[in-house]
Formats: sequence, structure tokens, C-alpha cells
Amino acid sequence: SLAWPMLTVPHEVQRLAEIVARKLGVTGPFKLDFLYDERYGWCIIEAATRWTGGFEGSIGSLRATGRNLKKPLLDFALGLPVDLQDFVPKWYRYSAMYAPLVKVSKLTPELLAKIRTMPYVYDVIQTRTVDKLVTCGADRGLFILTSADEQNVALDAAQGAGEWLQQR
Repeated sequence: SLAWPMLTVPHEVQRLAEIVARKLGVTGPFKLDFLYDERYGWCIIEAATRWTGGFEGSIGSLRATGRNLKKPLLDFALGLPVDLQDFVPKWYRYSAMYAPLVKVSKLTPELLAKIRTMPYVYDVIQTRTVDKLVTCGADRGLFILTSADEQNVALDAAQGAGEWLQQR
């Protein structure tokens, strides 16, 4: 049996999601980002009538839970029935992604290969070459993805690999 607790969505988050879906006229998948604030409670910080566009939905979920979230999205887009079993986790792990603020153009195949051999790292994705030191999240061109049985291990491994790279 799996020891990891099943997490449930707080009632207030579910209520807000239903309100947003109704106001947007959404009848299919959409994306909501929430932030919990001590003063205001659950706050919506982004709502978009699209599925998540990041690696967390396309790669991280597969590593962390065994769920291929691209399949139900494609089924929906093609007008096929969406199998709710596609959303049921097959296992429970953690996946972390870290985008170090580095000059991506300095990366060599050897540096990327070294990062890929670090503990818990399962992928390093370079999305573009940036010739200046990255100082803004919008300019990120490198993503380090890790997976582990414990959340802090996955996070520490991703950040550690990024810090190692920044020192080069």
C-alpha cells in the first residue's frame, strides 16, 4: 500500500474554480493558479482557457505519478471520450523543476552530460540559447528536472545541480 496521503482540494478552491469556469464559459480543460494569502485566503493569480503549458504537466506528472496528462488533453481536443482513469495516480513520488539563472550559451555538451549523471536528475532541457546572464524568469533557457520519493530530496537535487552549474 502507498503511504503517501491522498490530498484533497480545499472546498474554497473548488468553489472558486467552479465560479471561474462558469464565468469563462469553460466546458473543458482549463488552467488556474492559486496562491494562499494569510489575509485574503485562496486567491486566483492566473486563469487561462488552456491546459498547463509547462514541463510540470507534460513531464513532471508522468515521473511523479505515472499519469500521462497529454493523453486526456489530446483525447479531449480530438473529440474522443476522456477516460477519468487517466487522472488516477499509479504511484506517488515527487518531481521538481529548477531553472537556474545562468548564461545558457556557456553550456557545453560535457556540462549538460555531467548534470544528467547527478543523483535524482532525470532530464535537463535547454529551450534556447541566451547570450547574457539570465536575470529574469522570462529569459530562462535551461530546466533541470529531478524525481525522488521525498519532496525535499527532489527540490534539493534540482537546486543543487543548478548551483553547481552557476559556479562553472
